[in-house]
Amino acid sequence: MDIDDILREVDPTFHAVPQEKRDLQELTRAWIAERSAPELLPWPPNGLFERINDNIKRQIEKVEEMTGDMDPRTNFALIVIQTELERFKYIVRSYLRARISKIDKHTLHYLSTDQLRSRLSEMELAYATRHQALLHNHYLSSFLSSFPPQMQNLNDSAGISMVEAPDLESAVFIRLLKDCLVEGRGVDSDGQMEGRESDVVILRWSDAKPLVKSGSAELNINNRTYNTMASPYTHIVLITGANQGLGYEIAKKLGAEHKDYHIIATGRRKESLDEAVKKLQSEGISVEGLVLDVTSDESIAEAVKTISEKHGRLDVLINNAGISENAMKDPDVPAREVWHQILSTNVVSTAQVTDALLPLLEKSQAPTKRIIFMSSTLSSLGLRADPKSNLRHTFYRAYSTSKTAMNMLAQNYVIQFQDDPTWKVNMNCPGYCATNLNGFNASAQEPAFGAINACRLATLGPDGPTGTFTNVEGTVPW
Repeated sequence: MDIDDILREVDPTFHAVPQEKRDLQELTRAWIAERSAPELLPWPPNGLFERINDNIKRQIEKVEEMTGDMDPRTNFALIVIQTELERFKYIVRSYLRARISKIDKHTLHYLSTDQLRSRLSEMELAYATRHQALLHNHYLSSFLSSFPPQMQNLNDSAGISMVEAPDLESAVFIRLLKDCLVEGRGVDSDGQMEGRESDVVILRWSDAKPLVKSGSAELNINNRTYNTMASPYTHIVLITGANQGLGYEIAKKLGAEHKDYHIIATGRRKESLDEAVKKLQSEGISVEGLVLDVTSDESIAEAVKTISEKHGRLDVLINNAGISENAMKDPDVPAREVWHQILSTNVVSTAQVTDALLPLLEKSQAPTKRIIFMSSTLSSLGLRADPKSNLRHTFYRAYSTSKTAMNMLAQNYVIQFQDDPTWKVNMNCPGYCATNLNGFNASAQEPAFGAINACRLATLGPDGPTGTFTNVEGTVPW
């Protein structure tokens, strides 16, 4: 499920959803809106931030209590808690940075009226007041003291106002939450349109603000997400293992947010693949199914032939298919066979698929040709070697070893195309999400969360990075 849809469809007053989860959803809404709007938005009401801080404190205490326990089950639980903690902390820090940046830039403006001051929390108001006092004293001692007394105030509004305000004419992207009339002012003329639910529209903030305030729309942080003026060039994207889990969520998010992207969803089993494709198509996604068993050279060759005849090229390859120890629960399977199957699927098969599709990627006319390898923080040698890392005692030996090897495989492609800036080859960790890979662990994150960074990498432009290993929070140590 798309993360924006999750946030929009979950009713915050529905108490079957745990309070902690509802708080995280509300905080994420506030974070997205704050980063998108050109002006400071009201501080979240009803003690949301206080509850979030209390939860972070409890999680930190829990981590400290569990650290040092050598029981593998405890270590696994510790990873889950630590992952959730880092997610909370990332959103909180990013949200506060966005607000502080606006306060620093337009301090006098937000202190100028009671209505604007009410948008700040008590701590933000104290910060802004002290910040402005220090700034005024600095200016006064530097040069204002030489001016006549009536010209020494920084908030002088006689004639031309000295108080800089945010630009309310800045463009923003909004997602409509229901059918409504959208009115906007253009450079040459004004206009209006009958907006439909889920449409993404670009407007001046002054025009969009009433729609957001009334609940008819929400701010959209992804400024690449629009569906009214799709590019005439259709990007062809192949995702392995897209009939379920992360692959399915990537197909959904990518197709929903980029109408100029056509998804080739692949999977081994035709029945489940057809069901997944049908569901995606019912939601307006441009998608087709293609049976592909990555462990079969014959299946790979047949898939390449089909794509070549139908599309003649490929623009994006997302190597998502993979297995772990959880997929091999038969106790009678020898350890050597377990290792063989995991390494064969996650490394050898990924290499075979990538090599087979390179000729089609080379025919891409897009500004960038993108290859994404779905890796994991469990592959990180740096985290594994760090005695303080919570991942140090998380084993999954075959799986983690295979992902480390896959990172090396990916680096070979990075080096192969390093002199051609049109190639973007990157590794992505989706985070610990509830999928078939881990037996749909109830304590893991929604699969939709794991699609966020993969979709970012799948839409990189000419200025985008290559050779990186990242997750939704940033760089992952090698």
